[in-house]
Amino acid sequence: MKVMRERTRPPLGAATTPARRVSLGIGDLVEVRNRFDDRWIHGFAIAVVGDAAYQLRRMSDGYVLPAWFAADVIRPDPAG
Repeated sequence: MKVMRERTRPPLGAATTPARRVSLGIGDLVEVRNRFDDRWIHGFAIAVVGDAAYQLRRMSDGYVLPAWFAADVIRPDPAG
């Protein structure tokens, strides 16, 4: 008989917050979910708004990250 263990954390890559539609625009401060340890990292702003994703500007040096981020891995920065 196989015993199933209860998960204490969602699997990596799974959303940790309920899906919600938040309108984000260029310049809005956001946090990004770190896919390795599932923590939220602050210090980013929306640089480019695409159809289903965003490009982010790192606030520490103004660099626009070349990757596109889906809406489920970013959220408004509560401190911003």
